[in-house]
Amino acid sequence: MPNSVSMLHVRTFNLLVTILLVAGCRAAAAPLTLPPTEGPGGAILTAASVPTLVLIEPGEPSPCPPPALGAIPSPIHSPHPTPHVLLAVIQHAHTTVVALGTHGAAPLMAPQVIGKIQLSAAGRVLAYELLEGVNPLNNVVVVTDLATGAAWRVAPGGGCAAFGFTLDATGEQLALLQVAMRGRFRPAAWQISMVDFASSRASVLGPARPQEVALEPVAWSGATDEIVLRAFVPFQADGAAGLWTAQVDGSRLRLLLPETDYVGKPRLSPDGRLLAFFASEPENLPEGYVASPGEPPANTLRVLNLITGETRTLAVDATRAFDVLAWDAAGERLYLSRGAWRDAERAFRFDEVVSLSVRHSTPEVVTRAPERVAGLQPCAGGGLAYVTSQGRGAVVRWDGRSAAGHTEWAVENGTVEILACGK
Repeated sequence: MPNSVSMLHVRTFNLLVTILLVAGCRAAAAPLTLPPTEGPGGAILTAASVPTLVLIEPGEPSPCPPPALGAIPSPIHSPHPTPHVLLAVIQHAHTTVVALGTHGAAPLMAPQVIGKIQLSAAGRVLAYELLEGVNPLNNVVVVTDLATGAAWRVAPGGGCAAFGFTLDATGEQLALLQVAMRGRFRPAAWQISMVDFASSRASVLGPARPQEVALEPVAWSGATDEIVLRAFVPFQADGAAGLWTAQVDGSRLRLLLPETDYVGKPRLSPDGRLLAFFASEPENLPEGYVASPGEPPANTLRVLNLITGETRTLAVDATRAFDVLAWDAAGERLYLSRGAWRDAERAFRFDEVVSLSVRHSTPEVVTRAPERVAGLQPCAGGGLAYVTSQGRGAVVRWDGRSAAGHTEWAVENGTVEILACGK
C-alpha cells in the first residue's frame, strides 16, 4: 500500500541514520549472541546479560541528561462527546487523530509523522512519538491531556534518542527509554527516565555500566506498580530477548516471558493485573498449513496473573489461528480475531471476531467480517469497533449501542488504529 511504503521509507531512513551515528565508519561487527540458559520456555537470558536497574541520583554520572519537559499548546482539538471512537489514521506516512461519532468523523489534529501512539488506560491522556526528520536525535514525545488541553513536549537529553515509552494508567507519569548515540560504543549506553507531569520532574533508572541488552518500557501495571519491559539488543534486527518487569524504582527486575513463549504483542488488562498473550503450538497447526517468513501463527491464548505469577491457557484452536487481541473496559473479557487456513490464498483469513471471559474460556462469535480484521476494540458502553482491510484502504465498523446503531467509515489509501471506543 502506498502509505505503508512511505512509512517504511521513513523508518528505514531513521534506522540508517541511527546505525551511522552509532557505528561511524567502522567495519560491520559480527552478530551478537545472547548467552542462553535453559528454562521452562527454552533459551532465555542469563542474569549476567540483564542489567540490574538502579536509581541514579541527581549529580551522579548517567548515559544521558534527564529529558527536557516543556509546556506547549495542545495539538489536539476537543474530542467529540461520547459515545465516539478515537482513531489514529495513517495516510502517506502521516498520522492524524480522528473522532468518529454518530454524526460523522472529525480530525482532532493536523497530520504529522508519528511513530508509537498510546492512550492511557483511563482514556484521558494521549502520547505519541513525533518523528522530526530522519535524524532520531530530533524525535520527541508529545503528551496531551484530552480533558484539560494541557500538553507537554518531552525531549531526550543531548546526544540521546528516544527508543520507546509508556504511560501509567492515569497518564500522569511516563517511562522513556533513552539510548546514547555518541561514539563507537558497544554495548549500548542507555537509561530509563521516569517523568512526572504533576511535578515536572524526571528521575533516572539505569544499569551500573553499559549493557548489550536494553529494556524498553511497553506497559505500566497500576495493580503491581511495575513497568513491563521488552528486552532487546539495540541496532540488531533479531535481538529481542523477552518481556520483563521492574518496580518503578528499578528494583525486583524479573523475567515474565522468554521470547520463545509468545508471539505478537501481549496486552495488559485495564486494571494492570493480567497480561494476555498469544502463543504458537506447531503441533496444533491446521493440516495443509505452509510456513512463511516471520513469526509463526498464534493458535493459543494465555493469561498471566502479574500478582500471583499463575499462567492459564484460555483457548487452543487446532483448525484456526488468532491475530488481533483486545480487552474490554472492565478487564473481564478478551476479544480476538481468528481465521481458518485458506489453501488457495496460502494464508489465514482473520474474518471472525470472538470473545471469551477470563473465567469461562468458551469463545463466543461476536461478528463475521467481510474482510480481514486488522484491529478491534470493545466499546466502554457496549458494542464493538473494528477495522477491516479493504484493498489499499480500510473500513472502520462501529456497532455502538446507540440510537444511530451501526456506523461505517472508509479510509482510502491508509490504515487505521483504534485508540478507544466510548471513553
